[in-house]
Amino acid sequence: MRMMRSILLSVLVLMALGCASGPAGGVSDPSDFSGLWSGMIKMGASSKLRCAGGQDGAVHLELVQDGNKVSGTVTGLGFRGDLVGFVTGAQVVGDLRYTAGLCGGGSQFSGTVSGNEMLVETVESKLIFSRAR
Repeated sequence: MRMMRSILLSVLVLMALGCASGPAGGVSDPSDFSGLWSGMIKMGASSKLRCAGGQDGAVHLELVQDGNKVSGTVTGLGFRGDLVGFVTGAQVVGDLRYTAGLCGGGSQFSGTVSGNEMLVETVESKLIFSRAR
């Protein structure tokens, strides 16, 4: 009976040590969103950007990344914006403030990077980017 208790106690101690060390691999490092990106924007029919003079078409993005924080500028046909977001793995979530003509506004965005490709969505628009060389 003592032998069984010793084995059981040893197993419990080893299990506790395993749990204390955290999951294998831990949290992954943030993906690299930095640099120059070129792509296309498709705005929803009632998009605030469209109503203020922005248009579907070519869009350019310049991002700077410091750890998990990313910031930068986006320019497209009839609009310009500044953004700040936070990266977790291959995903970024943040806020965009823009001007279009004499109007301005803001929107939340989310994006996912895969290698040199990135898909970004707001409530009203979809953007597809490729990393510029």
